[in-house]
Amino acid sequence: MPLSAVHARARAGAIVLTLGLGLTACQPSPEDTVDAPTVELQPGEIARSGSLSVDRQALDQFVLRRLQQERPVPGADLSGWYRERIREYLIEADLLQTARARQLDQTEEFQSARASVRREQETDLCLRQKVGQLPPVQRSDLQAEFDRHADQFQRPERRLTLHYYRRASDAAAIHAASTELTTLRERVLQGEDFRRLARAGSDSESRHRDGELGWLSRGELPTAIDAAVFALDEGVPSQPLTTADGVHLFMVESIAPARRATLIEALPALRERLLLERLEPTLQASLASDTDDYDLPDDATLATLLRESDGSDLLLHDGDFQLSVGDFRQHLARIARRESGQGAGLPGDPPTLLRALRNREKLRRVCQAEGWLADDALAAAVKQWEEQRLLELQRRQTLRALAEEDEQRLRLFHSQNPDQFSTPVRWSLRRLRIALDASASTTMAKLEAAAASGEQDLIALQAQVGGEIDELPRQRGADLRRISPTLPALIAPLQPDQLSPPLRTREHLQIFQLLSREDPQPADFESARERVISNFVRYHAADLYRRHAERLFARQPLQIDPDGLQELVSGGLPQTDISPEALDQLLEAL
Repeated sequence: MPLSAVHARARAGAIVLTLGLGLTACQPSPEDTVDAPTVELQPGEIARSGSLSVDRQALDQFVLRRLQQERPVPGADLSGWYRERIREYLIEADLLQTARARQLDQTEEFQSARASVRREQETDLCLRQKVGQLPPVQRSDLQAEFDRHADQFQRPERRLTLHYYRRASDAAAIHAASTELTTLRERVLQGEDFRRLARAGSDSESRHRDGELGWLSRGELPTAIDAAVFALDEGVPSQPLTTADGVHLFMVESIAPARRATLIEALPALRERLLLERLEPTLQASLASDTDDYDLPDDATLATLLRESDGSDLLLHDGDFQLSVGDFRQHLARIARRESGQGAGLPGDPPTLLRALRNREKLRRVCQAEGWLADDALAAAVKQWEEQRLLELQRRQTLRALAEEDEQRLRLFHSQNPDQFSTPVRWSLRRLRIALDASASTTMAKLEAAAASGEQDLIALQAQVGGEIDELPRQRGADLRRISPTLPALIAPLQPDQLSPPLRTREHLQIFQLLSREDPQPADFESARERVISNFVRYHAADLYRRHAERLFARQPLQIDPDGLQELVSGGLPQTDISPEALDQLLEAL
């Protein structure tokens, strides 16, 4: 139930409560409090700051949006939480007012983005309307679904596992390795650090992570090793384990015991699952009613276009709808940032995403043709996007302006962080790649021996082990991380012509030779000025935002109706229906 339905109007003429200026404190301190006269608020108003005000309906909508990102901790002081939301609302109202006065919404870039968002919102709102027409999910439905799929809510035991490996291919080498690892086990039991030992001496690729294999559940390791690892006590190394290619030592550093999620923990996922199950037949019928495939390319053609196109080629088109390779790359980049934050190549499955985008357009057309959506609902959604985008633009401009007021501090930031304003280190490399096969362990041993011996002839090494040689000019750290997160640490210590330790990736064994290195070149303040300001704002955004709020409320003291605030607290918090992410997952599945 929306908050506006449960809040009665506060009587006009209530005594107002003047709040302090701090953005983080729940209760104003004496030094933050500003004396304010008793004022008569308009009916429905809950707070005012100069010409800015907020009524209950506007605050309800603001809180509903906020709850999608942040919910108060159970048992937290809702009075303080609502005070913070009121401050945030009024600060944003001021920023929005400024953005419109500067006509930031009239630029060509803004208008183009608005048109794209309008199409997306139309589909989302149609889906949400269909969700709203579904029978309500009852507590008994949730309990029954929970009981039917109890195993899916069982959180298995997980073990943070460390590994030490010694490669050995014959009986004598296996005996020597077993003796070595038995001694190493005793050293760990006497207090030595397993991680340090693995980093210094293990033959496994995990040595680059201090021997760490990560948090493992049962079944992720080969059967015999899995059984041994899950029989270990925490902090006690295994006995040496012999396999076809060597001898292993494992230790469980920490154990997260198995447990079953409670019904309360599972409620959000259960509710979304039931809603999506009920919605799917409607969506399938809608998609089937539109037989146009929008000239969807096959998977091989899509891969070629993503690799070779300049971005102008069309992937989907029909009537007024077009999706270019450039547009699709932007979709992929957004997903990469949102889901992985690593930008490591293309995320997920591009063909699946492209079909989901086609399905979205199909649903939009069906929705439009059948009149599922009221025009005012779409207009309200687009208006909300406009406001959020304008807020982002104006907030950025405001914080930049505050940062530029103190050039001395900017220059100090520049001088204290020279690495941020220098050209990055670049390495020119030669790489030998060998596809993984049954002899990968033997090949890895040869590569490690070559790197350890100071070998400098990659072509001669290729003659021994096969594979392909290519050159990678001017690689930055980010470029190396796309190959493997551990690669920068392997390349950084190299001298020209030196070989790196070999690296095992999903499909290849790889070894690199450093051809040349370009060291960083520092940039002076003036040439780096824009980057200095941008980085300063990113590092000090909270402080700058706080300073902006202090100035705003110093000019226009913040006043809140205490009775209205109490009614907000008594009304509780609303519940959202179904997340946008869940709707996207359903479209991908269709």
